[in-house]
Amino acid sequence: MTTKLLFVYGTLLRDAGHPMHQVLLGQSSFVSPGRLQGRLYAVQDYPGAVVSDRTDEWVHGELYAMRDPLTLLKRLDLYEACDVASPQPHEYRREIRPILLPDGAYRPAWVYLYLRDTARLQAIPSGYYLEPPRPAGPQ
Repeated sequence: MTTKLLFVYGTLLRDAGHPMHQVLLGQSSFVSPGRLQGRLYAVQDYPGAVVSDRTDEWVHGELYAMRDPLTLLKRLDLYEACDVASPQPHEYRREIRPILLPDGAYRPAWVYLYLRDTARLQAIPSGYYLEPPRPAGPQ
């Protein structure tokens, strides 16, 4: 199976301010917020997501439609240091996972999952790398 969708949850988010987001924007279009059933950890100054079977654990992020998936994914594999030339063992692996959209539908998307031991990492229980959005209305 393959897909033109990419789910991002960390430094590639719109509000993260990382230069690689501009690369993403140049080769894709924002589709929707979304979430991955998983757990989020603070690795260093970036996060790592691992899948979870728990229905109360979610990693929040954004879904993008890639115009040229082969070109963009090759560039992102290099950025995530999981391309064939990067030293082993890799920190991340790219795989297709179901992403839950706000309308309740699931869409398969590429996502970079953290591969290393998380025992000494700080969990991010909210599942948001950045602050969660504030509810609209009077404060």
